[in-house]
Amino acid sequence: MWTLALVVVVVAVVAGGGCKKDDGSDLPSEMKPRRASVDPGKLDLPKLLEQIPADTPFIVAGLEAVPLAYYAKMKKAFGGLIDAAFTAWRLTSSDDNKLLDAVLSEMDGKWNAEGIESLGLSSQPRFAVYGQSGVAPIVARIEVKDAKVVLATFERIARKVDKELPPMETRGGKSFWRIPAKPGKSEGVVALVDNQLVFAAGPPAAIERSLDLVLGIEKPKDNLGDAKQLTELMTRHGFGANLIGFVDTRRILLEAAKDEGRKTDACEDEIARIAKKIPRIAFGYGELTAERTSAGLVVELSPELVAKVEALRTEVPGLARALSDEPLIAMGGGLDIAKGQELMLSFADVMRDAGEACHAEEVVSRAKRMTRKLDKDLPEAARKITGFAGALTEIEFGGRRRRTPIPDSLDAFACVSSRDAKDLFEEILDEAREIRRLDIKTDGSMHAIDAKLPVELDLYAGVGSTALCTAAGKTGKSMANHALGARPGKAPFFAASYDWGKYVDIYLDIIPERELHSDFDADSPRSHRERAMTMTALRTMSRVLGRTTMTVDISDKGLAAWAAIETK
Repeated sequence: MWTLALVVVVVAVVAGGGCKKDDGSDLPSEMKPRRASVDPGKLDLPKLLEQIPADTPFIVAGLEAVPLAYYAKMKKAFGGLIDAAFTAWRLTSSDDNKLLDAVLSEMDGKWNAEGIESLGLSSQPRFAVYGQSGVAPIVARIEVKDAKVVLATFERIARKVDKELPPMETRGGKSFWRIPAKPGKSEGVVALVDNQLVFAAGPPAAIERSLDLVLGIEKPKDNLGDAKQLTELMTRHGFGANLIGFVDTRRILLEAAKDEGRKTDACEDEIARIAKKIPRIAFGYGELTAERTSAGLVVELSPELVAKVEALRTEVPGLARALSDEPLIAMGGGLDIAKGQELMLSFADVMRDAGEACHAEEVVSRAKRMTRKLDKDLPEAARKITGFAGALTEIEFGGRRRRTPIPDSLDAFACVSSRDAKDLFEEILDEAREIRRLDIKTDGSMHAIDAKLPVELDLYAGVGSTALCTAAGKTGKSMANHALGARPGKAPFFAASYDWGKYVDIYLDIIPERELHSDFDADSPRSHRERAMTMTALRTMSRVLGRTTMTVDISDKGLAAWAAIETK
């Protein structure tokens, strides 16, 4: 009875739950990724890049410091919450967390540029996390203002917990601390070298092989000093310099095969075949300002695979309208389910071939399980569904129902799209005959229905040539009518938009504080603090956070996911 479940979901969205283009591909401007405004050629590159091998299988780096205006905005917005958290921490701290308490006490009153630099740290640090010699050891480097002052800060923290810093080892004129490994565990190294705070962790043998590189005694012959691989990502995908990175598919898979002792010629050939189709996963910030932050992740694909994924896109009428005019929450997307099934079966075959070539039995087993689950005939109705679109634009609580989850008024709509919506609707009626009593019209317009829900709402339903919709309220009815008559356009695989601040306001309006904290012990001082912290966090979110948007879609570069959040 999966079709009945589908109808229930649609009705549930309606009952609980600008740019007026007809074409689903014309998303509102705020939904589209915005390229970072940075000129890679004018970057002042950090010297720490010279210690990173050019063939690292992965890296996350900040080539440009986060703007001070961003820090200032976040401090103003979340300062009260941070202070409350520190106060609560100190009231509950014990001998087991003295170290963290000592660190927090050092930071007390120093959450600004001057205070941070008084500890020897940089108020605008650049950093990188990467694989030094393959996947391991993992190394993190961050710029500091004055390594000697940082060392003095470490020593003060140690005294506060009644400890002494362990003796440092010296190698090639560089001093460092070694964190010994327990049997079978990773070893660690911490160093202050070249005005960088350096951490490294990995198997003892890997640490020893790479120690000269970690400490900066030697430099990799081929390194990322020119940041060419990273700046190419900026140009290619529109990422900024504040945070950017990649995972190299071929190198990471080869390292995994080598670690498992399965690196053979046949294995390398299969890995090369995969990497040719999926060369990299790239990620980074698009924007990082006091008003808006956006980030993206792109699974880079070969032109051949881009074409196959592009073929999964479908037409979803009404999606652009749903996402326009700043709804409380809206979402939708499209996907050819049958073609998606075929593509996933091909992926399972690739997994199996690679697993067999690399003698990875677990990978082979997973591929076979995936094939068994996917290699089944889809219900005919599932083949006819091309996507969905819906929005909740307004919801109000008041009168005798105030502070209850039952709305007094609601404007919302939800539509399922299909190449033949009327035929799809007939199949739904065949499997869910109780829907017949609603007498839903198939004339391409929305009509009032009596769904006998435990709420007094104006409900509507209708079926057109490419969509079947339900709605509540005048605005919901209008948006659903638009979808029934709209010219379908290619839609992203998924898109969503919602207003965090308004959502939290509604949540606080309908959920009494006593219910919100019903699980806490009313007589416990700690519970009182936890309740206060919870309310402070929610009110801060309401005051600070604005609209959040998300999209998942295919481009000529690959499969891309982007998200953005506005701050008030």
